[in-house]
Amino acid sequence: MGGLMHDLKTPLVAQSLLIERIPMLNGQDRELALEELSRSTQGAVARLNRLIDVLRVDVAAPPTKPRRTAISSVVGDVVRELGPLVEARGIRVEHECTWDAIVDGDTLQRALENVAANAIRFAASKVRIEVLAGVVRVIDDGPGFAQPFVELLDPFRFGTVRDTTERGTAGLGLYIARRSLETAGGHLKLEVTRPGYTAILLYPGEMG
Repeated sequence: MGGLMHDLKTPLVAQSLLIERIPMLNGQDRELALEELSRSTQGAVARLNRLIDVLRVDVAAPPTKPRRTAISSVVGDVVRELGPLVEARGIRVEHECTWDAIVDGDTLQRALENVAANAIRFAASKVRIEVLAGVVRVIDDGPGFAQPFVELLDPFRFGTVRDTTERGTAGLGLYIARRSLETAGGHLKLEVTRPGYTAILLYPGEMG
């Protein structure tokens, strides 16, 4: 919690200093400062959402009965939710469902959103989501992981609380995905990672 709150405090301090400067600026300098303030605010909101997600999977009891949903529907919802990020990165997202089942939709969606968002952020050109028998595979053509997968899955134990590494997807997104799946009896597994190809497997847990 200390690391997360510190990570949130940093952009807020920067925003405060920037807000103090804006009234003294004019013209293009003022416009640039406002753009920077907007980016900083979006970053703070993203960090706050990460903190909320961590609390949800670690200490908050599920407020309602899990939503039972077909895996294919969950994948479609995730792809639509991440549309703005896909557009901003200018990459292609493919998805295919060759097998379907009823699962805890909220849990799988939270996990898949985090894994897919990480893949989208670091992909060179494309991300593919495949639904096979009992597993959801997320593949990207990014640079791969720069540290052992087990450290990325447990950032608080190993001190990795950032959302990114220099070479690939990492940080709180994978932790949230792992913990989310575990609440439904599922798990997260690395299939392979190398420059140009990383595949992560999501096992949804109890299925109908």
